[in-house]
Amino acid sequence: MNRGATPYLAPMLLLALFLCVCTKDTTSPKTDTIAPARVTDLEAIGATRTTVTLQWSAVGDDERTGKAAQYDLRYAPGAIGLAAWDQATHVDGVPAPATAGEIQSFTVTHLQMEHTYHFAIRVADEVPNWSGVSNDAGRATLPTDTIPPACVTDLRVIASDEGNLRVAWTAVGDDSLTGTALAYDLRRSTDPINTDRDWMDAVRVSGLSNPKAAGEPESTTAGGLVPATTYSFAIVTYDDSGNPSGRSNLADGATGRAIPPAQITTLTVLSKTSDSITLGWTAVGDDSLAGTASSYDLRYAIAPIDTSSWRQATVVSDLPLPKAAGEAETFVIGGLPAGETYYVAIRACDDVDACGPISNVVSADLTAPARVRNRWKPSPR
Repeated sequence: MNRGATPYLAPMLLLALFLCVCTKDTTSPKTDTIAPARVTDLEAIGATRTTVTLQWSAVGDDERTGKAAQYDLRYAPGAIGLAAWDQATHVDGVPAPATAGEIQSFTVTHLQMEHTYHFAIRVADEVPNWSGVSNDAGRATLPTDTIPPACVTDLRVIASDEGNLRVAWTAVGDDSLTGTALAYDLRRSTDPINTDRDWMDAVRVSGLSNPKAAGEPESTTAGGLVPATTYSFAIVTYDDSGNPSGRSNLADGATGRAIPPAQITTLTVLSKTSDSITLGWTAVGDDSLAGTASSYDLRYAIAPIDTSSWRQATVVSDLPLPKAAGEAETFVIGGLPAGETYYVAIRACDDVDACGPISNVVSADLTAPARVRNRWKPSPR
């Protein structure tokens, strides 16, 4: 090495080191230090005996911009500030924050009846940076409901036929004549419903709709009744606390006399095999020749059928439902032992088990024809 160059080496090394330090990338990821804004419009907008519903405007991820990451909602018996925050009860199930400015709501459940609660909320971003404690929102749950619905006083029968009675009344309320009740219990009996024992013995009418608001008209049909029979009705109304009204006034009504289906007079044997009979006939109605019957009763025997022997005849199962009056019907009785003559009759029944007279009786001989034997005789010569 040239010793004369040595004095210049140190300054050059210092210059290179200076340039390296000056050009080094000193940038680093920015840290999010901006917390969501504090909720200032928390409000308790409704209450029941065990719940309080809250509402507020969503704040942002950074003050009032964007969408925050989570809520922490708490309640206490007294006002909640930052000092009392840790002692307040945390609420689970609060929804995720919406976009800043949107209205959000949530119902806090499983609270005690007739208690005052104070609510507050904090908001966090994804870091998390937490907002301050919101304004305090207080609300009392409702007391135990001790006001039953009023008694129905205008229960009445408005229509009838052979198996049904239509009953009507005016809706009462949840609290006497105010609000909307929870349920009805309508009962019927062929005896007057005057006592608690009568009420317990009466038959509950099924299929009732939920009560309407107080003052609105209500009606329902009690079906499956015996024709030409008088029934008494009474109704009790329940609210959502299980408070029952007293029994209503009694309403009496009589079902009409049953009109059975007409007699089938067109029963015919359409064809037969060695073990089956194909039958045809014209459908009759529910009421004589009007409407549609509910079922058929078809029977056969190996002796002629009349009203005295009808019960002893064999009942045929799996019959089709009747068609409307006037339409053609067919049915095959199969699986019959060969070698017999069978007699067949039918009747139609309606929805109150009123049956028409026994039809005309038809017969079919399933005995095999006699075998014909050809005998050869020599021709005379």
